[in-house]
Amino acid sequence: MAIHPGVAGANPLSPVGWSSHYVEDYAGAALTLQSQLTSLVCEGVLAAHPGLRVVLLESGVTWLPSLIWRLDKNWKALRREVPWVDRAPSRIIREHVLLTVAPFDAPPEATLEWTERFLAQMGGAGMLLHASDYPHWHHGDGPAALLGQLSPAERTQVLSGNATDLYGLDEEAPCAPTA
Repeated sequence: MAIHPGVAGANPLSPVGWSSHYVEDYAGAALTLQSQLTSLVCEGVLAAHPGLRVVLLESGVTWLPSLIWRLDKNWKALRREVPWVDRAPSRIIREHVLLTVAPFDAPPEATLEWTERFLAQMGGAGMLLHASDYPHWHHGDGPAALLGQLSPAERTQVLSGNATDLYGLDEEAPCAPTA
């Protein structure tokens, strides 16, 4: 299942109503996915469907470590409310969720050290799928900045390996049908 925030429906993305400006809508997209992810974990959807994989599209990725930290912290104190959440939410999220790398929302001064720390907190490059977000170019260097700081194995994982595993693709199959 893939989730992409948007306002094509009848409800606003924000809990405070419709945004007045695109920048508010664009920045708030990550909040929408945080709410969706929290609901998937806490309402038991991921527990009820152990094979379900969820891809969160086009809303950045750097918000995930703080969300999983907060979910784990609160779950420790309140887990009696959600007995179907039988292990730390961070573990559940790492088993079920992938995020696209575009737009990549790292700080402009992100270093290799920053990237390594971020990946460790998030759960590793195995949670990331390549996305160009073409034709949108409103995110600077975007995924190229991240890809340039990954090891060759991690880069291959993000560019193709994770998608191959997720969708059950044959790595040796040609990209286009032959005549």
